Amino acid sequence: MGLSFSECITVVTKPSRRRKLSKRWSTQGAFSTGMSYRAQNYAVQQMGFMEAVKVGNEAELADLMEDAEEMFALKQVAAEEQKNTAAINQISKALKEILPVSRIERNDVPTYRFKSSKVVVVIGPDGLVANVAKYATGIPIIGVNPDPQQNQGILVPFSADDTARLVRKVLDKKARIRKVTLAKVVTNDEQSMLAFNDFFVGTDSHVSARYSLDVDDITEQQSSSGIVISTGAGSTGWLSSIFNMVNGVNRVSGTESCQPIQFNADSQQLFWCVREPFISPATKAERVCGYIRAGSEMKIGSQMAENGVIFSDGIEQDSIEFNTGTIARFTVADQKALLVTG
Repeated sequence: MGLSFSECITVVTKPSRRRKLSKRWSTQGAFSTGMSYRAQNYAVQQMGFMEAVKVGNEAELADLMEDAEEMFALKQVAAEEQKNTAAINQISKALKEILPVSRIERNDVPTYRFKSSKVVVVIGPDGLVANVAKYATGIPIIGVNPDPQQNQGILVPFSADDTARLVRKVLDKKARIRKVTLAKVVTNDEQSMLAFNDFFVGTDSHVSARYSLDVDDITEQQSSSGIVISTGAGSTGWLSSIFNMVNGVNRVSGTESCQPIQFNADSQQLFWCVREPFISPATKAERVCGYIRAGSEMKIGSQMAENGVIFSDGIEQDSIEFNTGTIARFTVADQKALLVTG
């Protein structure tokens, strides 16, 4: 294969809910005790304190505590942890026989150097592939679904058993690979970012965003709860939710529903939509959605004194500051995400 010593397989995982809960409670023991205490409080509230402490009511109290634990989804959390751990261990063991393995978690992705990666294996839900793809452009990505009962599996179609075989196919240049179009933003203060699913432009709170929108040589002053700029891969995600809202309002008002905008992941275009635009003497809502084709761009100039942000694929922690004096240009990216399909 002609591989150098520095080359590796990068495995990306996402902390399970159980790990997050244990971290929040400091230890697994504290977590278990805390959940039991909260379940007991629920049961006592349902029965009333005097009934709960009566001798002979232990079974009713226990049943209510079990109901509470089902609402906490503790069995589901434990099963998820077990499946994730089993998949990670199986894959890590198999891949170490092929190349050195570098394992990272979701929070490490923005600062990780993928240049040494010959292939990236993502173990987790579909959203984790989207989080990784914009940082690992040009590198084949294999999506593994550790828990098909919980994860939809559109971007993680493979099982742990498939992984080593697919990695070898990638290294032998025999794998089938789908190229996915990304979106790109560049600002006048030299910040830049890619998006696999979508960009959000707005504020980091629930206050309105103020900006000027320039597309197709027409500029409009706007105030809204933000703008979503979607790729084809993201058109079945956040963008579809916007159409769900629009059609819900249409049903109540007796207006004919509109067809959601959806397009292929390799389509050389983006679709943007303004959320909840507000009309005032200073702001308009004539231009609230449209396409950005390859070779064209949309410009947005911030008019926010503070808290303006641009982030992609739902990762708010890795964002671009977007305050007054910043102009952002959105285009179809030259870079592609490479998803292994077989």
